[in-house]
Amino acid sequence: MKTQTALERFNAQMLKQALSWIIERSPRLGKPDIMCRIFGHDYKLKRKITPYLREIECKNCKREFGMHDELRCILPLDDELRSCNDDLVKLHGS
Repeated sequence: MKTQTALERFNAQMLKQALSWIIERSPRLGKPDIMCRIFGHDYKLKRKITPYLREIECKNCKREFGMHDELRCILPLDDELRSCNDDLVKLHGS
């Protein structure tokens, strides 16, 4: 088991204080949203549409996205994209 050095503990404490300061001054942003902005989203599979198209969700901020493997793109999942995905599910029968 690795023990934290004094510098690592200090850095962790400073990061917590900085995040608390940001949250206090940004009331409409929640802690998960700020964490995602700093460290990036932590995705989980929500629904597989086709072999190359999926709906994913961030475990922290709960935002939903559409992901296309062949094009390597991720788009925010809105009503229009969700409707298209529903139609594709009906076509492909998955």
